[in-house]
Amino acid sequence: MTGQTVRSMSGRVRTTALVVPLLLFVQQMMLGSNGPLLAVAAAFSDILAALVVLFLAAPDARFWRQTWPVIAIICAAVCWLCAPALIPTAFLWAPKRPAPDMFLPGIVKVFGNLALLLAGAWIGYRRGLMREALQWILALGIVAIGVGAALRQIDPAHVWGYDKNIMGGRFTGTLLNANSNASLCAVTAILGLTSVLASLRVARGGPVSGSAAIWWFVGLLGCVMGIAACAATGSRTVLSLLAVCLIGLAVGDRALRNAALSWIGAISVATGAVAIAFLTAVAGEMTISRFASFGQDGTGRLEIFSHYWQIVLQSPWIGYGPSSFDEINLHSLGSPVEAMSFWYLHAPHNAAISLMLAGGIPYLGLLVLAFVLMARRAAASQRTDRQDPLLRGAIVSVILIGATSMVDIQLDVPAVFGLTVFLASLIWGRSIRTRADRQSGQLAVDQDDGRAR
Repeated sequence: MTGQTVRSMSGRVRTTALVVPLLLFVQQMMLGSNGPLLAVAAAFSDILAALVVLFLAAPDARFWRQTWPVIAIICAAVCWLCAPALIPTAFLWAPKRPAPDMFLPGIVKVFGNLALLLAGAWIGYRRGLMREALQWILALGIVAIGVGAALRQIDPAHVWGYDKNIMGGRFTGTLLNANSNASLCAVTAILGLTSVLASLRVARGGPVSGSAAIWWFVGLLGCVMGIAACAATGSRTVLSLLAVCLIGLAVGDRALRNAALSWIGAISVATGAVAIAFLTAVAGEMTISRFASFGQDGTGRLEIFSHYWQIVLQSPWIGYGPSSFDEINLHSLGSPVEAMSFWYLHAPHNAAISLMLAGGIPYLGLLVLAFVLMARRAAASQRTDRQDPLLRGAIVSVILIGATSMVDIQLDVPAVFGLTVFLASLIWGRSIRTRADRQSGQLAVDQDDGRAR
């Protein structure tokens, strides 16, 4: 094979790392794809993107041998979700579903998320592609913040002409919900910091290449812009968790501690101080006042959780079907007090309750089991990959979004859910490849020992 052909194939495979980040960026620009038609269109594009990644990345048989248990459990969860609609006679005992017409678009969204899971795993499985995909997410996240800031300067009360309503005083970026946008900005800040940490490791190893210097600058820019944008959203939970995550990542990084006295380390620390000052200036009176009402808003969240948990208990085994929340909500308003308190909600503000409303407790349990298996595989591979800052950034980003989704609508916004699934599957795919490499190395050692004997 000629060198030109090798370079061509390498370029083609590297293009794979851009496919899904670019798609997620487009979905973020389109109000986070948060609407019935936009969500279905996003799901179809996710499926097409996964087919492109499958063609370009072409996972080998080792991948499927390592992943089939998780894929089988997720397929079982999807079958359970579909069963009441496909075999209605078997569920005559269950409550009548309020929105049977939403089953098909809801299932399309589920398959779109499954496609993103596989695409991310295929990219993470290919050596070097996970890092490039995370760098693209960082770079496009910076662009998204810039676009959102420009839209806010043009018209603070609208996004692409759509009214922000009660979010008019907060930074929603290209979304209509400030808290969901805060999670996206937090991911940009986290990946920005870990990109800087990765560049510091390169600098310690010898002369810094132009590419490493560029990503060091992009990382600093992303960290500063992500922190400032997150503060401007006024999201107290996301901002608090982001501060904890950034401090933990910085303090826990040995290379940063060792480089603190070098010129590049000093610049990084100084930039971090500027970012904190910028955060304080941007947050201003609005964020401080929102922290003052934290207790009252927390009580309101508990009322929301209690209300929708009671609805879950009315159909705990099969739920009410995908994409049926609005109809469920309207049917549950049995008193004037409930009507005043819950009529405007389009999500239960808790990811676990949202999944149970869609498919019941078994549906949630199967998905949790699949995620636990993925997390165990990722944790087992950390002994090898623990020195990769970008990988740690992806893990922390998933944890942050997952934690905030327990008290807000993050995972009910397709663009945010898609990014979370993609990040988690990148980590999973990377851990699968790490294990496969170890097994191949052990096999080679065993074969060598056999020949020696």
